[in-house]
Amino acid sequence: MSKINLLHVISTLCFGGAEKQVVTLLRELDKDKYNITLCCLRAGGPLEEELKHEDIDIVFLRMRVRYFFIALYRLVRLCKKKHIQIVHTHLYDPSFWGRIAAWIAGVPVIVATEHGRGMWKKKRHLFFERIANRFTDVRIAVSEDVRSIRIQREHAPPQKVLMIPNAISPDDFIVLDDVREEKRKEFGLKNGDLVFGTVARFDPDKALDKLLEAAVFVAESIRHIRILLVGDGPLRKYLEDYAEKLGISDKIIFTGMRKDIAGLLSIMDVYVNSSIREGIPVSLLEAMAAEKAVVATCVGGNPEVVHDESVGLIVPPQNSKALADGIIALLRNKQLRESMGSKARERIQNNYSIKMQARKIESIYEKLLN
Repeated sequence: MSKINLLHVISTLCFGGAEKQVVTLLRELDKDKYNITLCCLRAGGPLEEELKHEDIDIVFLRMRVRYFFIALYRLVRLCKKKHIQIVHTHLYDPSFWGRIAAWIAGVPVIVATEHGRGMWKKKRHLFFERIANRFTDVRIAVSEDVRSIRIQREHAPPQKVLMIPNAISPDDFIVLDDVREEKRKEFGLKNGDLVFGTVARFDPDKALDKLLEAAVFVAESIRHIRILLVGDGPLRKYLEDYAEKLGISDKIIFTGMRKDIAGLLSIMDVYVNSSIREGIPVSLLEAMAAEKAVVATCVGGNPEVVHDESVGLIVPPQNSKALADGIIALLRNKQLRESMGSKARERIQNNYSIKMQARKIESIYEKLLN
């Protein structure tokens, strides 16, 4: 039986939740069934390294804003040259242009994954989405919240919007004790220090200023704390200055972009998601897989993942005091943290495993092709 020619389309391979999700999925898809091509509309990025030893062809179009139609032509040509049978797109620009190109090229199956809520979209974006809907076979939403927005706001046919949540490989987030000790030494953590923090892109959606404000309340209640902020982004300088203004800069560790996420999660006693907008954050899944007690805001798909208090705490968004109360409650109760972390990992293994996600997506591909 000949392999199916599959093309995934995304903007770049820079660090980001959607980008990490695509890379994780492509690594898990059955290479005996699929000839896989990944097309990046703009450029590569550090995540390219994770696909280095996979049987995947990566194509870069180097698209610029004013030359969209040249990129569209190249994408159509790519589909025809490789006799693509399925196009699967991710994020707004790649999804719009990728679906248009697939339709022009006569690709029989067109799938788009909706990674975020998309509430930023203006009337023109919604108009273009409705055009693209006409020749999209299935839109995969990463949470029930994202699915309902696509149906209600973008008028996508309900039967064409399926919910398959983001997923990870849980075994990638268990580390040995010696690795944990090595990371604690790297950041100068003392034996009595309790650590909470997050892994995120430093942008407004993540509301990291609220996490810093919460840290002030936590520091007033618990003496030996450190806050680990893993990531980078446009608000890095603002957050550093804000920590200084709040008088907690000596307790904050800005790590910058890191690849050793499992090791960094291992030194956190509590993981915090302070976002005001989310789909289903991959970093939250990773923290729970690493057996971390979590405090997350009640936005997007967060409450779907942290579905009851046995696996984590859900608090209102943009409320630094509520965030702090959750962190303090967990830092003060080691037994609760450990119980919560164990059940959190079990939830990820049972509901958010990449093997389960990949098989569901392969099933959609095959059903549509048949």
